[in-house]
Amino acid sequence: MGVIPGAIIGAGVAIFLSKQLADGTIDLMAPQANAFATFSVIFAEGQGDLGPLALGFLLGMFVEWGTGMGTSFGLGMYLDVPHTLPMLIGGYSRDKWEDKRLRPKIEAIKEKEGATIAEKQRALILLSTFMVAAGLLTGEAFFGTESSILSFLDTLVADPDSRMWYFGRMFGFIGLNVSDWRRNLPSVQASRCHWRR
Repeated sequence: MGVIPGAIIGAGVAIFLSKQLADGTIDLMAPQANAFATFSVIFAEGQGDLGPLALGFLLGMFVEWGTGMGTSFGLGMYLDVPHTLPMLIGGYSRDKWEDKRLRPKIEAIKEKEGATIAEKQRALILLSTFMVAAGLLTGEAFFGTESSILSFLDTLVADPDSRMWYFGRMFGFIGLNVSDWRRNLPSVQASRCHWRR
Protein backbone atom coordinates (compact mmCIF):
# COMPACT_ATOMS: atom_id res chain seq x y z
CA MET A 1 0.00 0.00 0.00
CA GLY A 2 2.94 2.35 0.47
CA VAL A 3 4.34 1.93 -3.04
CA ILE A 4 1.87 4.16 -4.90
CA PRO A 5 1.88 7.10 -2.44
CA GLY A 6 5.64 6.70 -2.05
CA ALA A 7 6.14 6.88 -5.81
CA ILE A 8 3.95 9.98 -6.05
CA ILE A 9 5.77 11.73 -3.19
CA GLY A 10 9.18 10.64 -4.53
CA ALA A 11 8.37 11.97 -8.00
CA GLY A 12 7.11 15.24 -6.54
CA VAL A 13 10.26 15.72 -4.45
CA ALA A 14 12.46 14.81 -7.45
CA ILE A 15 10.69 17.42 -9.61
CA PHE A 16 11.01 20.03 -6.86
CA LEU A 17 14.72 19.33 -6.31
CA SER A 18 15.50 19.25 -10.04
CA LYS A 19 13.90 22.69 -10.49
CA GLN A 20 15.87 24.02 -7.52
CA LEU A 21 19.10 22.59 -8.94
CA ALA A 22 18.36 24.02 -12.39
CA ASP A 23 17.71 27.48 -10.92
CA GLY A 24 20.88 27.28 -8.82
CA THR A 25 18.88 27.80 -5.62
CA ILE A 26 20.35 24.76 -3.86
CA ASP A 27 23.59 22.85 -4.22
CA LEU A 28 23.18 19.15 -3.45
CA MET A 29 26.13 16.83 -3.16
CA ALA A 30 25.71 14.13 -5.81
CA PRO A 31 29.12 12.42 -5.93
CA GLN A 32 28.25 9.63 -8.36
CA ALA A 33 26.58 12.01 -10.79
CA ASN A 34 29.46 14.49 -10.53
CA ALA A 35 32.05 11.75 -11.00
CA PHE A 36 30.23 10.38 -14.04
CA ALA A 37 29.85 13.87 -15.53
CA THR A 38 33.55 14.61 -15.00
CA PHE A 39 34.49 11.24 -16.49
CA SER A 40 32.29 11.96 -19.55
CA VAL A 41 33.79 15.42 -20.04
CA ILE A 42 37.33 14.02 -19.87
CA PHE A 43 36.68 11.52 -22.66
CA ALA A 44 34.20 13.49 -24.78
CA GLU A 45 36.01 16.84 -24.85
CA GLY A 46 39.56 15.76 -24.16
CA GLN A 47 39.75 18.01 -21.11
CA GLY A 48 41.32 17.13 -17.82
CA ASP A 49 44.41 15.26 -16.77
CA LEU A 50 44.37 11.56 -17.63
CA GLY A 51 47.27 10.82 -15.25
CA PRO A 52 45.20 10.91 -12.03
CA LEU A 53 42.45 8.94 -13.81
CA ALA A 54 44.92 6.18 -14.73
CA LEU A 55 46.32 6.26 -11.19
CA GLY A 56 42.78 5.87 -9.84
CA PHE A 57 42.18 2.90 -12.18
CA LEU A 58 45.35 1.19 -10.94
CA LEU A 59 44.62 1.95 -7.30
CA GLY A 60 41.04 0.68 -7.62
CA MET A 61 42.22 -2.55 -9.29
CA PHE A 62 44.84 -3.08 -6.58
CA VAL A 63 42.32 -2.51 -3.77
CA GLU A 64 39.82 -4.86 -5.42
CA TRP A 65 42.50 -7.51 -5.85
CA GLY A 66 43.84 -7.08 -2.31
CA THR A 67 40.64 -6.70 -0.32
CA GLY A 68 37.70 -7.44 -2.60
CA MET A 69 36.20 -4.06 -1.67
CA GLY A 70 37.22 -1.86 -4.57
CA THR A 71 33.76 -0.36 -5.00
CA SER A 72 33.53 0.65 -1.34
CA PHE A 73 36.99 2.15 -1.52
CA GLY A 74 36.07 4.08 -4.67
CA LEU A 75 32.87 5.39 -3.07
CA GLY A 76 34.86 6.51 -0.05
CA MET A 77 37.37 8.33 -2.24
CA TYR A 78 34.88 10.78 -3.69
CA LEU A 79 32.72 11.31 -0.62
CA ASP A 80 33.92 13.89 1.86
CA VAL A 81 35.15 13.03 5.37
CA PRO A 82 31.96 13.93 7.32
CA HIS A 83 30.04 11.37 5.23
CA THR A 84 32.66 8.60 5.25
CA LEU A 85 33.93 8.85 8.84
CA PRO A 86 30.72 7.55 10.50
CA MET A 87 30.67 4.63 8.04
CA LEU A 88 34.32 3.90 8.78
CA ILE A 89 33.73 3.98 12.54
CA GLY A 90 30.61 1.82 12.19
CA GLY A 91 32.37 -0.76 9.99
CA TYR A 92 35.37 -0.94 12.32
CA SER A 93 33.11 -1.31 15.37
CA ARG A 94 31.10 -4.03 13.64
CA ASP A 95 34.27 -5.99 12.76
CA LYS A 96 35.56 -5.72 16.33
CA TRP A 97 32.20 -6.84 17.72
CA GLU A 98 32.15 -9.86 15.42
CA ASP A 99 35.73 -10.79 16.36
CA LYS A 100 35.49 -10.24 20.12
CA ARG A 101 31.87 -11.11 20.94
CA LEU A 102 30.12 -13.00 18.18
CA ARG A 103 32.81 -15.46 17.08
CA PRO A 104 33.61 -16.82 20.60
CA LYS A 105 29.91 -17.24 21.32
CA ILE A 106 29.32 -19.13 18.07
CA GLU A 107 32.40 -21.31 18.64
CA ALA A 108 31.08 -22.26 22.09
CA ILE A 109 27.68 -23.17 20.62
CA LYS A 110 29.39 -25.16 17.84
CA GLU A 111 31.37 -27.23 20.36
CA LYS A 112 28.34 -27.81 22.56
CA GLU A 113 25.48 -28.34 20.09
CA GLY A 114 26.99 -28.75 16.63
CA ALA A 115 27.69 -26.68 13.51
CA THR A 116 24.10 -26.57 12.22
CA ILE A 117 22.66 -25.03 15.39
CA ALA A 118 25.67 -22.70 15.67
CA GLU A 119 25.09 -21.36 12.15
CA LYS A 120 21.39 -20.93 12.85
CA GLN A 121 22.18 -18.97 16.04
CA ARG A 122 24.74 -16.87 14.17
CA ALA A 123 22.16 -16.00 11.51
CA LEU A 124 19.58 -15.06 14.15
CA ILE A 125 22.08 -12.90 16.07
CA LEU A 126 23.16 -11.10 12.90
CA LEU A 127 19.52 -10.69 11.86
CA SER A 128 18.80 -8.99 15.17
CA THR A 129 21.58 -6.46 14.48
CA PHE A 130 20.11 -5.74 11.05
CA MET A 131 16.69 -5.35 12.67
CA VAL A 132 18.11 -2.81 15.13
CA ALA A 133 19.66 -0.86 12.25
CA ALA A 134 16.42 -1.00 10.29
CA GLY A 135 14.53 0.14 13.38
CA LEU A 136 16.91 3.08 13.81
CA LEU A 137 16.43 4.13 10.20
CA THR A 138 12.66 3.73 10.41
CA GLY A 139 12.53 5.53 13.74
CA GLU A 140 14.52 8.43 12.33
CA ALA A 141 12.13 8.74 9.38
CA PHE A 142 9.12 8.41 11.68
CA PHE A 143 10.48 11.08 14.02
CA GLY A 144 11.17 13.35 11.05
CA THR A 145 7.56 12.97 9.92
CA GLU A 146 6.24 13.64 13.41
CA SER A 147 8.46 16.68 13.92
CA SER A 148 7.40 18.15 10.57
CA ILE A 149 3.72 17.69 11.54
CA LEU A 150 4.36 19.35 14.90
CA SER A 151 6.29 22.17 13.21
CA PHE A 152 3.34 22.73 10.90
CA LEU A 153 1.01 22.82 13.91
CA ASP A 154 3.27 25.53 15.38
CA THR A 155 2.22 27.79 12.53
CA LEU A 156 -1.47 27.36 13.45
CA VAL A 157 -1.04 28.33 17.12
CA ALA A 158 -1.16 31.97 18.17
CA ASP A 159 1.78 31.70 20.59
CA PRO A 160 3.94 28.63 19.82
CA ASP A 161 6.56 29.81 22.35
CA SER A 162 4.24 29.58 25.35
CA ARG A 163 4.93 27.04 28.08
CA MET A 164 1.48 25.51 27.74
CA TRP A 165 2.05 24.79 24.05
CA TYR A 166 5.37 23.08 24.85
CA PHE A 167 3.64 20.75 27.30
CA GLY A 168 0.80 20.08 24.86
CA ARG A 169 3.28 19.29 22.14
CA MET A 170 5.26 16.95 24.38
CA PHE A 171 2.17 15.05 25.55
CA GLY A 172 0.89 14.87 21.96
CA PHE A 173 4.25 13.51 20.78
CA ILE A 174 4.39 10.88 23.54
CA GLY A 175 0.73 9.95 23.04
CA LEU A 176 1.23 9.52 19.29
CA ASN A 177 4.20 7.21 19.82
CA VAL A 178 2.53 5.19 22.59
CA SER A 179 -0.64 4.72 20.55
CA ASP A 180 1.41 3.63 17.53
CA TRP A 181 3.44 1.25 19.70
CA ARG A 182 0.34 -0.31 21.27
CA ARG A 183 -1.28 -0.69 17.86
CA ASN A 184 1.79 -2.50 16.49
CA LEU A 185 2.43 -4.60 19.62
CA PRO A 186 0.47 -7.70 18.44
CA SER A 187 2.42 -7.87 15.17
CA VAL A 188 5.73 -7.49 17.05
CA GLN A 189 4.79 -10.31 19.43
CA ALA A 190 3.70 -12.52 16.53
CA SER A 191 7.01 -11.96 14.72
CA ARG A 192 8.94 -12.82 17.91
CA CYS A 193 6.99 -16.08 18.24
CA HIS A 194 7.72 -16.85 14.59
CA TRP A 195 11.49 -16.33 15.07
CA ARG A 196 11.54 -18.46 18.23
CA ARG A 197 10.06 -21.36 16.28
